[in-house]
Amino acid sequence: MDRAEMPENRTESEPKGMMRFFRYVLVGSSTFLADYGLLYALKRLGASTVLASGAGFSVGIFCNFLLTKYFAFRSARPRARGGGEILAFGLVTAVGLGLTMLLMHLFTDRAGLSVLLAKPAAGIIVFLWNFAARHYLLYPEISER
Repeated sequence: MDRAEMPENRTESEPKGMMRFFRYVLVGSSTFLADYGLLYALKRLGASTVLASGAGFSVGIFCNFLLTKYFAFRSARPRARGGGEILAFGLVTAVGLGLTMLLMHLFTDRAGLSVLLAKPAAGIIVFLWNFAARHYLLYPEISER
């Protein structure tokens, strides 16, 4: 296949995909700090691991929606629009929350890890889920500004 026949999408989409991932790392890091900070504070106040983990996740997700939409993916045209976008984001988030709760239970109650060690491990796994779901399902076609 000569150069004229090669698909241009591959070379053009790789830098955009890497930038999306890098921006999502920044979004995920910000979200994680908000989540982890609240988890830490609630645990210091005596809250249960599951309650503290769920509260941290919930607060972080609000920031995550705004940063994902307007920074990480810069999407003017998500696959679902209006209320559908929020619903789709909510469904991806609900799966992430369930995964977070399950992993926190497994890591702390079953494996015996401390909450403060279990949270980063669970966070990495849930981060990968969130990026993949948002990248491939919610914002598959991105219009860069």
